[in-house]
Amino acid sequence: MAAPIDRMIRFDVDATSAVVSGTIKAGQEIDYHVPIGNADQMVVRLAPSGAPIDFAVYTPGKKKALAASLQGPDVRCADYGMVQSPGIYVIAITGGDANYTLTVNLKNSFSGGGKWSELKKCPPDSYPSPDGSLIAQNDDCGEPESEIQILKPNKLSVYQKTSPDVRAGQGWPVEYAAWTPDSKFFVFNTTSSGGHGPWHAPTYFYSREDNKIYSLDDRIGAVESSNVSHAFSLKAPDVIQVTIHDSPNDRDFSDSLSSILKKPKPNP
Repeated sequence: MAAPIDRMIRFDVDATSAVVSGTIKAGQEIDYHVPIGNADQMVVRLAPSGAPIDFAVYTPGKKKALAASLQGPDVRCADYGMVQSPGIYVIAITGGDANYTLTVNLKNSFSGGGKWSELKKCPPDSYPSPDGSLIAQNDDCGEPESEIQILKPNKLSVYQKTSPDVRAGQGWPVEYAAWTPDSKFFVFNTTSSGGHGPWHAPTYFYSREDNKIYSLDDRIGAVESSNVSHAFSLKAPDVIQVTIHDSPNDRDFSDSLSSILKKPKPNP
């Protein structure tokens, strides 16, 4: 089986439930990452259409599968009482060629449900640079807004930017992020949390030399979202590969980020 496809469950502000739809192919595994704070119960429903598919839920770090009963031939429902601790839980979907709808509900038995702003207290996503000298953090905990921080190993912040400046505050949370192999750039793409412009994956990169975030779209054109995995791939030392949304046909693009920065910014 190929490496799992990673996706994030996003909760609207003050919401404790989320619904996503997708397609899975035979031999694939799609891992949905679910940020859980003070909720003590998670209910997962998977409604497939097509070949049989199944799912399992794991504790943070995918260290341990949680036990739950599955009910019904068409709608699989799992009730996970007493979530053990805050963190990013994983729902792993596997099976044949099928479309599906995945519903996740969080509950807090002590508050009778509670608002998401009260339930969320999960840790940020951390991305150590390959050379170990910096750590990038994305702190959104499932909200449609992210905060990007670049830290030294001693947690001293060298850069911080709240994502409204990179459109995430308008319903464009960070979907995928990674360092270039040479540790000079931290790249991340965003995705629409409300389903607007699903073809578009606005992409940004932090330059270690400039200590600044740049929009990749502003320099090369609108980056196309990928239905298979994330919107970009990276190769040594700092080469980025994306698909650019263009008319009449989309086109593949590959260049080093250092070269992109040296070129004049196109006029809008």
